[in-house]
Amino acid sequence: MPFMKRYISEKKYDDMDILVAFSGAIDDGGEEYTESKVNVRKDGSHIAESQTKAEFHDYFNVLIVAEKYQTGFDEPLLHTMIVDKKKRCRPQAAEREEPWEKLHL
Repeated sequence: MPFMKRYISEKKYDDMDILVAFSGAIDDGGEEYTESKVNVRKDGSHIAESQTKAEFHDYFNVLIVAEKYQTGFDEPLLHTMIVDKKKRCRPQAAEREEPWEKLHL
């Protein structure tokens, strides 16, 4: 996520703020990352995984979702979806997207 924040800063997108959503923890070079560790409010306080959706709706305008289990994660504001790996079946969230011709699954 640091590269996304750096890109936003370099492009001077002052009205854009991002959150990430993913399941579990990611180990990168011996450092562990969780949703609550990387999602931080402007005041510096961390956002618990259970608060991500509410915080996104109220204070953020970009949500990056990676390796997030669909169960219990429904986002009615979803308008763009990029799938970067082949799937054997259609993702549940993609079923709401129309028209299917625009999705390359």
